[in-house]
Amino acid sequence: MSISTAPASSDLTGPDANRRRRFKTVMALLVGGLGVAAATMLEGRLDPVPSEAWSGSEFGRALAQYRRYAWFDALENQLAARTQSERRDALSARFPTPDWPTHDVPDGLHLAVWLDVEDLTGPDGLWTHLAAKGDAWERPAVARFYRDGDLIVETRAGYRVHGGTGRELAQAESTGLQGPGDFRLYFRNAYDAAPPLASNIWDAGTVSLDRLVAKTGVISGLRNRVALALAERLGVLAPKARFASTSLLGEERSSTLLMEHLSVDWFDRHFGHRDFIFRRLKGGGRRGRGTLYVALEERVNHVASLTLGEVAPLIDMEGLARQYLLTLLTRTQDPFQGLIMLDQRDPGAKWRYVAWDMEGAFPETSPETSPENYPRYLGYPPGQTPILRAVMWRKLGVDPAFQTLMRRNLDVVVALLGDAFLDDFEAKLYTETAPLPEADVNAARSEIARIFTQLRANRDSLADDLERAWIQ
Repeated sequence: MSISTAPASSDLTGPDANRRRRFKTVMALLVGGLGVAAATMLEGRLDPVPSEAWSGSEFGRALAQYRRYAWFDALENQLAARTQSERRDALSARFPTPDWPTHDVPDGLHLAVWLDVEDLTGPDGLWTHLAAKGDAWERPAVARFYRDGDLIVETRAGYRVHGGTGRELAQAESTGLQGPGDFRLYFRNAYDAAPPLASNIWDAGTVSLDRLVAKTGVISGLRNRVALALAERLGVLAPKARFASTSLLGEERSSTLLMEHLSVDWFDRHFGHRDFIFRRLKGGGRRGRGTLYVALEERVNHVASLTLGEVAPLIDMEGLARQYLLTLLTRTQDPFQGLIMLDQRDPGAKWRYVAWDMEGAFPETSPETSPENYPRYLGYPPGQTPILRAVMWRKLGVDPAFQTLMRRNLDVVVALLGDAFLDDFEAKLYTETAPLPEADVNAARSEIARIFTQLRANRDSLADDLERAWIQ
């Protein structure tokens, strides 16, 4: 099946073109308003900006209304005057017809995905253009979720390649159907999707999922899995994650960590609405709704010193203190990825951080990961763009009130990570990874044992490690 990847707007006329022109006008007005808000923030004191300075809900609705997917947009234009039944039949024809294998699927959680080979390796295929991102590079797929051999969900989905800098490496290593392993699935209403429930994957939650990230690699996945679960245990916001075996076009793939994707839909699922200012922080980049965050960041960067009293009205410092401690506990080498968000509906809301992508946790022992190097973890390398959390660590480190906050939260962290909790969590991971492919199971057992040995030692030395971390 051939699917066009030409931009949907290239051949639009009539009402659709008018809608796009109206959207551009709305966006221009929004951007202009945001510039005024940012300037006001920079000129003022380190105070919160009223929520009405940013109309997050209007922006969210506009974005949801006008974002289109090239292949689906063309289909919608062709079928505008057809009956609902005709539209459904035509939509069905654009999705692949899977030829599922007849052999038994593995025990545990298993995800099977099917899409047309042409959509992977053809001239306009996803693996042919690994660096390409965005709506035009989503392809129709069918996904099945199994538990212990029983089919629990089958649904249509949009399939995209996932990842950043790893795409280039995957491009070099891709051969045949051995392409990159990381991907996303989007369960869209427009596709008549029947998405899985959160409880189908994570054993908790009654809401349906709108999207899912699948990241391959058992070693990096375990480090990520453990660190994110510890974040949740400590009260730090974090996406849920769980291991699964996977197959693509009937062929077994590497073990996969299934994760929630951080987006406005994640906010809606966990907080009941989408009206948030947010900013994604990864690899020095800053993406998302967050001009007000940029103003806050610039303001903090340009003051010589900070006190807890100045930042506590703006930022959830209890949560941030535990995230700093999580960095020390897990020895995370790239700790400042993640997301920062502000609830637009709560007049007293503070900025809150969300942990994300903690594959750099629990590195192998080396001089770089010794306690003497902790300032490198909580600070930032010379010559690189200062990151707000790192700047605050350095500027707050001499404030007695901040040191008291950190030591008080340290006691809470150590208590939450008692032997009983760690023993139960370790046993759960052995069970969760047991159904994975044999080679991955052996690697997982060794890595789980190493991680939890290091984790217990890190917990027991956390008080001393924190005192070393004050060294600048």
